Amino acid sequence: MMIPKFKSTIEVRVAHNDIHFIDNIKSTIKIFESEEKVVELIKEIDGRNSEDEIYYKLKQNFEDITLEDVKETLDSMLKFGLISDEYKNSHQYSNPIFEKWNRQILFWDAYGQEGISGIDIQEKLFNSNVLIVGVGGLGSWVGMYLTQIGLGNITIIDYDHVEKSNLNRQVLFCEKDVGKLKTVAAKESLLNINSSINVTTYNTKIDDYIVLDEYLDGIDFVINCADEPNVFDTGMIVGKACMERSIPHIIGGGYNHHIGMLGPTVIPYKSPCWGCYELQLKLPEWSSYEVIKNRTKGEAPSLNILTSHIANIQSFEIIKVLTGITPPTMMGKKGEVNLNTLDTSYEVFRRQPNCKMCGKGNTSGKSGRERMFTNERI
Repeated sequence: MMIPKFKSTIEVRVAHNDIHFIDNIKSTIKIFESEEKVVELIKEIDGRNSEDEIYYKLKQNFEDITLEDVKETLDSMLKFGLISDEYKNSHQYSNPIFEKWNRQILFWDAYGQEGISGIDIQEKLFNSNVLIVGVGGLGSWVGMYLTQIGLGNITIIDYDHVEKSNLNRQVLFCEKDVGKLKTVAAKESLLNINSSINVTTYNTKIDDYIVLDEYLDGIDFVINCADEPNVFDTGMIVGKACMERSIPHIIGGGYNHHIGMLGPTVIPYKSPCWGCYELQLKLPEWSSYEVIKNRTKGEAPSLNILTSHIANIQSFEIIKVLTGITPPTMMGKKGEVNLNTLDTSYEVFRRQPNCKMCGKGNTSGKSGRERMFTNERI
């Protein structure tokens, strides 16, 4: 039994011989030929009338209409993402876990692909496992956002202890955590946000892709938030390990003074990878500048407003890949957000045929291996 209800973002108008379904979130209009009986059917869709009740009401004025006609019309509306099934939703919402995320389930319902309900999207998140490498300025915010949004499983790798200087930007830690292992303090904090999440932690330093590979079983997505010795080197470690396993990943950029760095998001063997980016940097137009003095090394200036902003965007990239609600934005791109002006600029790079990770330069024999992704539109 179906109890149909139009999604809150849908407006229906009749013009001449056409019915216009206007989606105010996606800014799309679907147009179908109008029939009087279809118009009357639409008027009866209110989230209370079942498909049988709608049929009996229409039968009073349209003798030729059948229950099968009503069901086919409602199924088409459901397929095109115009309506939801309140009967199905009411049974799924009876699960107390869904109660907590009902507002964002409504968001997914309006935002997602045709034929996929908000509850379906939320279930994908419940069943996913994201590995965060480095739970510092960027990683702690990513962990918090993913936990708040109802991710079912988070795995954390870090080897450091909480210091007082971390507290201005690393959201999972407070004064009583100073001196604790970051993995221990982060797990406590995440469980306080959502007691139903599964948090797995490893107190170890990742300095080789072979070491990281030991922790990738059952992982659906990896985000690199580690910056020691630098993001480029840790990106290489994470990128190579993930490419070997065909695991989608983000080389988290972090921040530099007032500039926040985004991406890239890598879908193995479908998008440019970190190895492609390295090769592009070595092209003549990129490497012709001579460095006469490197930057002075020291503690990096940082601000929680910037780190949280970058983590926000990176977290939504992860959600896009895990759920397929829309293609990820940062494939083949590195972005820079200027906190002073809020301008965002992008550096585009492409797959390189001789890339050592995904092209002919890959000697692992896995350059053609692909993984089945949630987002089939990639």
